[in-house]
Amino acid sequence: MKKILSCMLIIWILGGMVPTIEVKAASNVIAVEMEMYSTSGTPVYTTDNIFTDVAFLLERFTLVKVTGITTSGFYRVDIGGTYYIPGAFLIAQVSAPKTEKEIMLEALEERAEAYAMLLEQSQQSITTYGLVDVTGDGLPELFSGNGREIYTCYEGRPVVMYCGMYQDIFYKSPKDNALIGKYSWNGQDIWEVFYVDMSLLPWGQFRCFSTLAAPYIDKAVQITYPYTNDEATRTGIKTVLKNMLGIS
Repeated sequence: MKKILSCMLIIWILGGMVPTIEVKAASNVIAVEMEMYSTSGTPVYTTDNIFTDVAFLLERFTLVKVTGITTSGFYRVDIGGTYYIPGAFLIAQVSAPKTEKEIMLEALEERAEAYAMLLEQSQQSITTYGLVDVTGDGLPELFSGNGREIYTCYEGRPVVMYCGMYQDIFYKSPKDNALIGKYSWNGQDIWEVFYVDMSLLPWGQFRCFSTLAAPYIDKAVQITYPYTNDEATRTGIKTVLKNMLGIS
């Protein structure tokens, strides 16, 4: 029986009975005239059939002249000749690169929402707060009025960068944007100079690297907590951040 099947298979192949895919050129085309842009690695065909060989590829955001749309879902294009591109690979327009101001506004919007969420959830523990940029990213961190927590925003949510056991008096050194903290323990003032450690958390942590604050404290500005955690400041925190950054 196996021999018979093997013989039949050989005869079938030799007889040219291997199935082939019939390739047809576009027959139903709606004529249009417009310009579109290619996406990444856009394939260009000689017919409106993806089972044919790709003639060539277009780089991303190449301007293409479209002359028709086929009923099979291809664009007929004129690229030094008539070719066809699957509909999913062309887009009507290319978004202009975002300006620095647009990027900053998006980040500000996200941070404002995160801080408003934090303040809403922490009305008992955070009664006052301050907003100061001490990481150098251009957007303020939120300092809790109890002098023990510093928050930032990561992926749209509030996260802790510092949580201390003692009530710190924080300072910012304008010379090098250093964060300095002072607290009292056993009748003595303890100074700490912080840096942002990125090794454990993706948003970073404030860690002490020195207790010698003298090189940093000159002309340092004490961080204050001028904002009260109430409904008015929570709903208006976006405006506060914009005003701080001089963004209209």
